[in-house]
Amino acid sequence: MSSTTLKEAVDYWASESPDEDKIVRIVAEHGTYSNSELVQHEYNGILFYCDPGTPEKAISLIQDFINQYKPIVKECFANSIELHRFNSDFRYIEGVTASKETKGVYDHAWNSYEGYTIDVTRTASERYGAVFPNNIVDSAIPKLEEENCWSITENNRIDVEKSDFSKET
Repeated sequence: MSSTTLKEAVDYWASESPDEDKIVRIVAEHGTYSNSELVQHEYNGILFYCDPGTPEKAISLIQDFINQYKPIVKECFANSIELHRFNSDFRYIEGVTASKETKGVYDHAWNSYEGYTIDVTRTASERYGAVFPNNIVDSAIPKLEEENCWSITENNRIDVEKSDFSKET
């Protein structure tokens, strides 16, 4: 993104039109910003991305996940939900990303493991996302499956005002 950071852009969008995009609103209220470069890994022909220093246990678990569930290109919400469902230590994150390569801003989902960023779908140069408490993710999964649409914030699947993002459950 030019001289404006992704965080500045999201905060601006949220202040200008708070009811327009629920992801932007949640991220502005509860999100964290990162511009760290992720390390690319490949396993069985599938690319995934992690923060430098990601524990080997996390990498091994991702490889086990890939053996059972093949992440699908451009299906970040489903991939991230499935990784969380595979092992709830992979916290689910929804937010927005910006990429130098595509020169755009996108709604996106990824995970974290012990604070390390994990993305089984794509890399991005900037990320601004909210870590969802496990109880919110787990309670949303049946509705997501029923609707075959995997973004928790889309279509009012959660009530933002009643959701406690401070809980680490």
